[in-house]
Amino acid sequence: METFLEKTAQYVVAKYGDNLRNLCIVLPNRRASLFLKKALSKNIAKPVWSPEILAVEDFVYKSTGLLPADNMFLLFDLYEIYRDSTKEAIADFDEFIGWGEVVLNDFNDVDLYLADTRQLFTYLSDVKAIGLWNPDGKPLTPFQQNYLRFFNSLEGLYSNLKERLLNSGQAYQGLAYRELVHALENNPLLVPYQQVIFAGFNALTPAESAIFSLLEKAGKADVLWDADRYYIDQPEQEAGFFLRNVFKTNEENRPNWLFDNFRSASKSIRIIGVPQKVGQVKTAGNIIKNLISEGEKQDSLAVILNDETLVFPLLNSIPKELERFNVTMGLPLKETSLYKLLDSVISLQENADRFARTGYRKLSFYHADLIRVLTHPFMHFIVPSADALVVKEQIQLSNRAFLTGLEVKNLIAENTENVPEILIRLTDPWENNIQQAVQFISALLHTLTERMLASEKKHQSGMELEYIFHFTKVVNKLEEIIKAVDFVQNLGTFRYLFNNLVKGIRIPFYGEPLQGAQVMGMLESRVLDFENIIMLSVNEDFIPAGKSDNSFIPFEVRRVFKLPTIRERNAVYAYHFYRLLQRSSNVYLLYNTEAGNLGGGERSRFLSQILHEMRAFSSNVEITEDILEMNIPEVSEEPDINIHKSVDIMQRLDELAVSGFSASSLNVYRNCSLQFYFNHILGLGEADQVEETIENATLGKVIHHVLQLLYEPLENKKLTAGELEVMKKRVPALVEKSFQENYAGGEVHFGKNLLIVKVAESYLFRFLDNEQQLVSDSEVVIKKMEQRLVSQVQLKSGKIIKIKGFIDRFDVTDGITRIIDYKTGKVEQKELNLKQWDDLQSADGFDKAFQLLFYSLLYQKTEKVSYIDFQAGIYSFRNLKEGLLAIRFPVNDWPESFESYLVELLGEIYDPVKQFTQTVDKDRCQYCTFKSVCNR
Repeated sequence: METFLEKTAQYVVAKYGDNLRNLCIVLPNRRASLFLKKALSKNIAKPVWSPEILAVEDFVYKSTGLLPADNMFLLFDLYEIYRDSTKEAIADFDEFIGWGEVVLNDFNDVDLYLADTRQLFTYLSDVKAIGLWNPDGKPLTPFQQNYLRFFNSLEGLYSNLKERLLNSGQAYQGLAYRELVHALENNPLLVPYQQVIFAGFNALTPAESAIFSLLEKAGKADVLWDADRYYIDQPEQEAGFFLRNVFKTNEENRPNWLFDNFRSASKSIRIIGVPQKVGQVKTAGNIIKNLISEGEKQDSLAVILNDETLVFPLLNSIPKELERFNVTMGLPLKETSLYKLLDSVISLQENADRFARTGYRKLSFYHADLIRVLTHPFMHFIVPSADALVVKEQIQLSNRAFLTGLEVKNLIAENTENVPEILIRLTDPWENNIQQAVQFISALLHTLTERMLASEKKHQSGMELEYIFHFTKVVNKLEEIIKAVDFVQNLGTFRYLFNNLVKGIRIPFYGEPLQGAQVMGMLESRVLDFENIIMLSVNEDFIPAGKSDNSFIPFEVRRVFKLPTIRERNAVYAYHFYRLLQRSSNVYLLYNTEAGNLGGGERSRFLSQILHEMRAFSSNVEITEDILEMNIPEVSEEPDINIHKSVDIMQRLDELAVSGFSASSLNVYRNCSLQFYFNHILGLGEADQVEETIENATLGKVIHHVLQLLYEPLENKKLTAGELEVMKKRVPALVEKSFQENYAGGEVHFGKNLLIVKVAESYLFRFLDNEQQLVSDSEVVIKKMEQRLVSQVQLKSGKIIKIKGFIDRFDVTDGITRIIDYKTGKVEQKELNLKQWDDLQSADGFDKAFQLLFYSLLYQKTEKVSYIDFQAGIYSFRNLKEGLLAIRFPVNDWPESFESYLVELLGEIYDPVKQFTQTVDKDRCQYCTFKSVCNR
């Protein structure tokens, strides 16, 4: 295979011989220059001066003598011009950022496409004015007037920005191109070379086309195209959209630089659908291994990643047989672990400042932000991981969603030895002091560097030190910005600047660029050719890339002024795709078949074109299509977890027999005996978390507590409507007091928690209303609130088991003793209707019925009362309209029947042969803390 760059080298040497010193070869990108130098060296037998090889953008800036404008300072310049030119109230820089970047992109397009700026911006303003015109003569609203004023200002912003930049010897890309066109129109000999060769270009902007044409006409330039008849000779093929127009006006270029590789050379194209990203990289690894085993040269292989997030998965899938490879794409700095730490530090301060500005609290720090910073992997160089975990546990145990800076400092000091200064400064408030923000991050990076270099494992910290080096450059740039401008004044702007600087930085992978296989993105492959190509993520939205309409210039106006639209962008991607394929022999095009994700499921239209159009065009191209399935082992049914009752377990059960079983613990066993084992034998439970929003359990505690405080003074007294009215007046104060006791550290005065407090008050008011209705028709005497009852049962083996429980309320209503349980959740009567005792063993479980029967048995055994004038029930605070929901027994002799059931249940627990096992009803696992252990 003869590559385009090899052909270019032959052309250069044949035409210019040894006289290359004053020659400049211009390529679409910088990477190709290395490959061209290698090709030139193969065609030159003796030492000669090398021609200068430049990327087109470098050539333009060098020819104009202008310097590339820094993108960040370009935005600052535009803002200053906007601020100085308007008499109206101006937007803060924070508000300006979003539309300022869009305006700069539009200015760049306008210049690259040599649009008449006065006509364009006047036309755009007229279009917008017509769109807002009211036929009835109704005046424009202030918002509409501001909208039009913005479009009317664009021409002035453009002119002033252009003047400022050129006066300082700078230009953004499009402006530099326009300036070179103007300069060449006046003097086409100004370029500092005797001859220029433009090689491998496709989608020329009008500015590029003018530059090429002016130099060609002056006899100072040659243009070498790289195109194939497959997409040039077919008018409907979008890959040839740009070059067809070029060849119409430059017929002399066709014989030497229009090729017919798709028709004349043998080629194998294999289209492979693979589920998931990991499937693609694994398949690519297998293809690489097969190619090497078949004797293919490693430096003739390229792996093209349309989705750059596949870089690391691919590197982990490359077979050992591939001895050398070069990764052209660096690691995005934003994907590093250190970025996550610095971003968390900024969030810590930004959120503290935002919460303080709400006026609800003094400056304090959100617990999740603190934990995220202190437990970050990088922080172990500053604070031992064990100490950080202790601080985390203390924060969670305190149930404080927000902590002041002093509280954080004290917490760290109490649980950490030799607290470093940087940790003490962590919660020093930035309060929109951007200089302080920069100083802290700089100090943090410096401390991390010192600790890493002093670490015993410093030889393992090379990559981390590389991260720090690049972030230090970001911080230095931020310091430069702060000194240069006066409108970076808050943490929101600081975060934007930080992220914007980080976004453009990649940490390069080290390697020999001309040896071994190449792993690269599509744009980096321009003008390069490879015998074997493996391309991943050949899906819509990756190739061609998704549509982007980030512009203030509407589609219709773009068409009128011949600015680029989605059609041109798609044509660019099409050319890159087919040009890369045209000289290759073996092509593997992989796409993701998994639907539902970006670039998933829908293969690229280019693959459909190959399947339908390429086959008809050339008989030398062998095209196959496969859909692969991942060889994922079948997930076998998880084996049941069975816990045999060892001596230690039986000993723990003996301890429980003495301490006693509650209804809730027995309900856990009835629900799932394995869960009972985790909870009550091993003592496991959910990890402590800060309760930011009042949970149902806390709400229930508060309701119970308030009712206890209201009713206890009335024990053994007749309940009256007057006393209930007095109770209502006490409700708000008692609710607040109870939340203070049961929700320590929590914030209840705003947000969702305030709503829950009001819900608690509402529940209590409605309950007391119901009570007033009850006492108007019945005599109610409160006997006891929150009564603790203890009794015992004897198993058939003779073993005595203690049973216990707290009963929310006993009262006597019209001579009937009532056991009452309060539930803040919703309970319905059907959950308490036992038709037969076997219902307790059913899938529904009747947990609430079991609890009431358990309490009833406890009361009957403790108080030795008759069960005839007896009632047990639930007040459901989400179903108060139903009144007391009373349990309905299947038989009259329920105490004996239920006690028999209870003895049988406890006998099963104490049966040494009976194992603790998972429940067979997986629906019961839905909210279980341990479902991940069981893989349910």
